[in-house]
Amino acid sequence: MQNGLQYRTDAASVGEALAALQEKLKGVKASDLQAINDATWHTCAQFDVSQDALENALASAETVFDAMADEKISATKLARKYGTTTAAVQLELVRLGYIEVRNGLHFITPLGRSEGGEWRQSPGGTCQDGHMVWPTNLQLSF
Repeated sequence: MQNGLQYRTDAASVGEALAALQEKLKGVKASDLQAINDATWHTCAQFDVSQDALENALASAETVFDAMADEKISATKLARKYGTTTAAVQLELVRLGYIEVRNGLHFITPLGRSEGGEWRQSPGGTCQDGHMVWPTNLQLSF
């Protein structure tokens, strides 16, 4: 035991620690590297590993979160993630100011773009053929 932490190395403990880290990072934007660094260091500190190993783990975590920042999903997939309907997700996006409705169509706002929202045009379609996509870690409240 060092600094009040007991080092654990069994697979169940490692899995438990990684699940706790994932839970801590659910609400963290991928661009918030300080929060990611802090959570990763805290989790890694529970294990008897070298400073080099900790730094390698941190670099790996940053790579994963950079990849997550690029990963985007539709409102339909967000609805599945939150256990609700696509319409409820769209209403929440409107409430948050991420999208607006004009002439019965949804448009991404500048705020929505700043949160990572994008319009993806369907291949070979017109400018109206497509859908919005959002970061997988977009935080919504239902």
